[in-house]
Formats: sequence, structure tokens, C-alpha cells
Amino acid sequence: MQPAHTLQQHRIDGFCRMGLNRHMYWPTFHLLLGLGLLYAGAEALVHGSSALARRLGLSPLVIGLTVVAFGTSAPELAVSAKAALEGMGGITMGNVIGSNIANIALV
Repeated sequence: MQPAHTLQQHRIDGFCRMGLNRHMYWPTFHLLLGLGLLYAGAEALVHGSSALARRLGLSPLVIGLTVVAFGTSAPELAVSAKAALEGMGGITMGNVIGSNIANIALV
């Protein structure tokens, strides 16, 4: 026969393991849903900006350099503004520097 504290610890560990496995479905679902929505949003942005360029008689390059550039920078702007308003200047500086490094390296 096992001591009571060992049996109790086994029940707690078993419950935690069972709870962890059972609760992994929601984060996985949300991750996959977010990736799907990100893809759909990116496709909508590209198609919408192309249609706007055709309607206005502009080159798709001009629209790509303006509308799409703003659309991809808007989340960074929102994060930086929120961080600055909350007094977290380090996040703002890191976001600006990281964004510039990524733009130089990838573009």
C-alpha cells in the first residue's frame, strides 16, 4: 500500500497532465484560425489594392508602395503607440529598429 501523500501527489500530477492535454485543443485551434485569417486578410489586401490601382489608373507598383506599405506598417504603429503611451520606450525603440532592419534585409 502506498502512503497517502504519494497517492495524493499521483492524483494531482495525473490531473495536471490530463488537464494540460485536454486544454491544448483551444490554443491549437486559435493558432490555426489566426493563421487562416491572416492568410485571408493578406489575400484581400493584395486583391483590393490591385483593384484600387486599376480603378484610379495608377500603376500597381505605386499602390504597392503606398497602400500596402501602410497596411503592413499599421500593426507596428499601433503597438509602438500603445507602448509609448504606457511608458515602455524600449518596446517602441525595439519595434522601430527591428522593423528597419527587417525592411533593409528583406526588401
